Amino acid sequence: MKEDIIKNIKVWADGEVDVKSILIIGSSVRELHKSDKYSDLDLIIFTTDPFKYEKSWTWINEIYKPASYHNGFEISKGTFVKRIFFENEVAVDITFLSSKLMSAIYVYAILKEKANYVLTILRKKKIKEIENQILNFTYYLHRGYHFIVDKNSSEQKVNKIINQCGYKTEYSYELKDFEIVLNRFWQNAYRMAYKISRNELFSAKLEIEPEMKLDLLNIISIYAKHVNGDNYETWHKGKFIEKWADPVIVEKLKSIYGEYNVMSSWRSLKSTTDLFIYISDLLYSSNKFNTINKPQSVFSKWIMEIEQTNTAITN
Repeated sequence: MKEDIIKNIKVWADGEVDVKSILIIGSSVRELHKSDKYSDLDLIIFTTDPFKYEKSWTWINEIYKPASYHNGFEISKGTFVKRIFFENEVAVDITFLSSKLMSAIYVYAILKEKANYVLTILRKKKIKEIENQILNFTYYLHRGYHFIVDKNSSEQKVNKIINQCGYKTEYSYELKDFEIVLNRFWQNAYRMAYKISRNELFSAKLEIEPEMKLDLLNIISIYAKHVNGDNYETWHKGKFIEKWADPVIVEKLKSIYGEYNVMSSWRSLKSTTDLFIYISDLLYSSNKFNTINKPQSVFSKWIMEIEQTNTAITN
């Protein structure tokens, strides 16, 4: 069924003068953890007029009859995602990018390779800003990509960009990264505790718990790279965490989610903070992280006092 959509997209693109190239990214083309029937088809479309598609939906019917569609998140300024379900149960995420942006990045890659001295006229802050945007783009390509439409040699340009400015899985977490995660997690844990004590469960689970879980994921990633090396692959938003995280940690994840009641919420909060402490202590024991401030003792005390007071009142 995805093949039908891809075929139709190719036909549609041939008739659109502004569409210069289309490439498939994501699970449909990567080697590890390949897609299944429920996986989205992820596309990047380079066009001379990306804003034409921001508010227009009529073009979708030229590909296949849609069942549902909406504008997804904005990746960066002027870069947005169309999220579409077609009636053959195929989900497609399309990111529209300016073909001028592609050309600009390509020129930057050429200069970096052959005339790096030219870039010295730019301020370091501007260079960092440009390279961060390029890294954001190449991140989505680093596990694989495949062009299905190429009217202007975009594949050649992308290959050059990847070679010169491509995203690298190598990343070393610094002390400041760990410190930010620590302090944000414990402040949110405290907020979670007083919201549970007020019986504001929906607000707690909607507003605070997701941030806590993201920082739990962050510290799991920090520990995984600390143990396995900077090149160790930790996936976006916890994907395949059962494959890459420490098995002891994975086992402890089973108890970090609670039901919609006060007692279960207290239990899941304690399981989450206990797991966070377990991983923090493993990192504290290393020379790299042993000088950092440890907020867990004071926050754990405050959270326990709130829980004890709340339990006494409810009993």
